[in-house]
Amino acid sequence: MPLQPRKAVSNLKAGIHGGFDQGELETLRIRPDEIIDFSVSTNPAGTPAGMLRQVSVKDLSRYPDSQSTLLRREIARINGVSESNVLVSSG
Repeated sequence: MPLQPRKAVSNLKAGIHGGFDQGELETLRIRPDEIIDFSVSTNPAGTPAGMLRQVSVKDLSRYPDSQSTLLRREIARINGVSESNVLVSSG
């Protein structure tokens, strides 16, 4: 017999995630640029120009160093600490 979720979980309604309902916005006379969408992980201010410049000059065809060695080294140098005191994560 396969595992079944608890009844309370089974009765949950699916949540709405991401994006706007354009028809609803038009009915309410709201422009999409007047809304901050907290249902997705986006930056309402857009991508910072400095980041765009860096991305344009980097080779993105390879995964970065899994230990972030160069990044940890630079952060340590800027902050005057040992590389072993710098933690870089993907979150």
